[in-house]
Amino acid sequence: MSIEIRRASPAEHQAIGQLTVRAYRPSGMPADDPYYGFLRDVESRAADTEFWVAVDERGTLLGAVGWCPPDAPDREIGGPDDAEFRSLVDPAHQGRGRAGPWWPGASNGRAPRVAAGSCCPARNG
Repeated sequence: MSIEIRRASPAEHQAIGQLTVRAYRPSGMPADDPYYGFLRDVESRAADTEFWVAVDERGTLLGAVGWCPPDAPDREIGGPDDAEFRSLVDPAHQGRGRAGPWWPGASNGRAPRVAAGSCCPARNG
């Protein structure tokens, strides 16, 4: 399988927002939590956060990374001079070994259950 890593286009913002919500659902966050609205709004977040995507040869969105520079309002846990990143693998593609070619630390070819960044929920099982 070939995977392309590239900057996300504005046309992909909605799909990234939907992927983000799917990845957060197993965390146990209530379905009506207002934070989901923030997660879905990639278009607004892209003003300060740089989004990258991983797509397969058919153009299927497999995962996304958001890089928040030190002055980005999306940062949640870093110090004043820290950048943060958030990376998510679509739950439909987790655990299939697809992250190996593009995820740092997956050099053994086995994808992590969730490619975790600074605030991605862990997945049990």
